[in-house]
Amino acid sequence: MTHLFRDRLEDLAGQAPSGPGDLAERAVRGARRRRAGTLLSALAAVIALSLGAAAVTADRGGDDGVTTGTVSETLPPSGVGPLSHAYYDFCGEKWDMGGNTASFTGRACTQWKVVTRSGQTYRMPEALSVYTEQSAENYMNTGAPVAITPDGLRIAYYDEAAQRFAVRELDSGRIVHGPQTVTRAELVSRGTLLMLSPDGRRMATHDTITDLETGETTAVPKGWTTTKLPNGDLPAVVTSERGPIGLLADGQVRELYRPKHWFQVAGLTPDGTGLIAITGTVPTDQHMTEEGQIPYDTVVTIDTRTGKERSRAAFNGAPPDISPMRTGVLDERRILVADARVGGRERTDPPTLGDRIYTIDRETGEVRAAEVLTYRGWAGDLVAAGL
Repeated sequence: MTHLFRDRLEDLAGQAPSGPGDLAERAVRGARRRRAGTLLSALAAVIALSLGAAAVTADRGGDDGVTTGTVSETLPPSGVGPLSHAYYDFCGEKWDMGGNTASFTGRACTQWKVVTRSGQTYRMPEALSVYTEQSAENYMNTGAPVAITPDGLRIAYYDEAAQRFAVRELDSGRIVHGPQTVTRAELVSRGTLLMLSPDGRRMATHDTITDLETGETTAVPKGWTTTKLPNGDLPAVVTSERGPIGLLADGQVRELYRPKHWFQVAGLTPDGTGLIAITGTVPTDQHMTEEGQIPYDTVVTIDTRTGKERSRAAFNGAPPDISPMRTGVLDERRILVADARVGGRERTDPPTLGDRIYTIDRETGEVRAAEVLTYRGWAGDLVAAGL
């Protein structure tokens, strides 16, 4: 963990209000921000961490459709339909960051749960979730990550029994493990992110990219962090603590773009000719957690050959409180963004946590609501397909 990374975590924690409801909102906003932005993608997003979720619901307003309860059924070995998302929720109980994490040891309710698009929910015990031995010093590195392809047909996770990251095909049940051994202790100590290309061919952590068909692993050059992993042989998008964004191919990084303002990469266009991102007016050297700042209000496309802006469009029709925390490419014109949702907060009852998902047209800036993923709980983590 770099000093700059630690400073940013302390900045997030230091600006947090008090109270149970505010703690939930701090967890949501803090965790989502750690996965967002060029600087945080390069530094803080190497930790996959806490936030809430549950089953997909229509955005009916209020708390309608919120899913709660115990999930008893485990993921079948095969024959599972496409996934909508995965989540864990600390058993719906209060979680003291860096305090009572050990009390969840051995409890099945802390496991990752996967939700299919048809609404079925299963526990996934083979996927490591909460680090129950986590220290107070590293309390924001809360659990092992998962990643789901946009089509929901594959999920990547950390298989503790094998001490390797793995990818599972939900229908066939086929499991492919990465070649590298990674211990649980290493994950607890330093954390990582996890990515899966849309076609399921490649898997990446923050510092390695593995071709699952050949088993070949490419090390990400020192000083760079994997940010987005596209299909096939297209270059991976990497970011640097120094600020620039690059493209990684054949083990070499070509610097592409050096943003002047907060800049969150969604990914490459399907043909690889453009890099799509969201940005705004907050300078990169300024903390985006400062009061009243909304760091993203514009979608841009960078030409991957020249490094020049190809298009720029201000958000059109976005809600006033939108604050995108995760991004992904949906198709040639549209990107997906996830914005943390907190609602129905009470001091005695668990709040409603989750994500609001939007699409943004990169040519017009048009923002449209897509779906809302919510649950009632105090903390956890949510990963939607393709994000």
